[in-house]
Amino acid sequence: MKIHTFYKDGLQLIEVKNDLNLKVIFCDLGASVFNVYFHDELMTRNVKNIKDFKNPNCYYGKTIGRTSNRLKGHQYRINNVIYQLENNEGSNVLHGGNSGLSNQRFTSVVNVGNEYVDIVYSYFSKHLESGYPGNVNFKVTYRVYNHEEKFDVYYFAVSDMNTLLSLTNHSYFCLGDKDLSNIELMINGKRYLNVDKSNLLAKDIREVNQLMDFSSYKSITKNIDSPFLKGKMMNGYDTFYYFDEKDKELVNVSIRNKKYQLDIKTDFEGTQIYTSNYPTDFELNGDVCDFRDSVAIEPSDSFLKPRLFSKDKEYSRMISYRFIKLK
Repeated sequence: MKIHTFYKDGLQLIEVKNDLNLKVIFCDLGASVFNVYFHDELMTRNVKNIKDFKNPNCYYGKTIGRTSNRLKGHQYRINNVIYQLENNEGSNVLHGGNSGLSNQRFTSVVNVGNEYVDIVYSYFSKHLESGYPGNVNFKVTYRVYNHEEKFDVYYFAVSDMNTLLSLTNHSYFCLGDKDLSNIELMINGKRYLNVDKSNLLAKDIREVNQLMDFSSYKSITKNIDSPFLKGKMMNGYDTFYYFDEKDKELVNVSIRNKKYQLDIKTDFEGTQIYTSNYPTDFELNGDVCDFRDSVAIEPSDSFLKPRLFSKDKEYSRMISYRFIKLK
């Protein structure tokens, strides 16, 4: 196992490379997965320049919180107190606001074991940061295995007040391709969260139709230009899928092309799938198309109704990423 710590434009990056040609680069800003390489090919998409990574609207590879996805409005009543959250998408809250975890600097500790390395990121979020109640201790641990082609992420948090908590990782995956045309997707689930196509806010849960069904491997782009996926803020898949079984031992999400496969296991309730539906303002790494260059896979809990997390209760979730070379 090789571990290398370096700095770019004031940010700390930690590179971990195992004995099976898996290399992961982490960053302290947003406790992020900055890039993943497998057999020297780029598996993830990210910005090319660190200055863009510091942009509050850049979510590539970052930890998202205190809440992920979209919250309708920015006033929330908790225990008969109204809290004004930081709105950053009209009157709504996207990914916890511009002062959310994705834009905070975490402290890091590297723990080296016999079979794996843990990169432990910690952050203390003060009461009313981004408008959320409670002082919260966050810990994000990335575990890279020396003799397995995978890494895991473990989320842990404790608040001293009842508050809203829903975390995720916002990595975009390309599996060495420049766009999504060669990538197939499989999701262990046949229900999805229907949204208002004008603002992508949650409406109700529906059973998948043929267009929305990824319960077996299917090309991501096969139906991506269907009128059903068009709207003021929709131009493809930007959809939360519920898993049929909440079991961290199952492959909940998988993507593959002709060379590589990524299997994701998690104990989250489902996952958001976002197919990079619009050109980005950032210069990206690798050989890319203008848009639909990668797919964001964001395991998380449903955002249909904001979930109140109890004081002093431990918040704990995990995601496991395993890469497979097919040929």
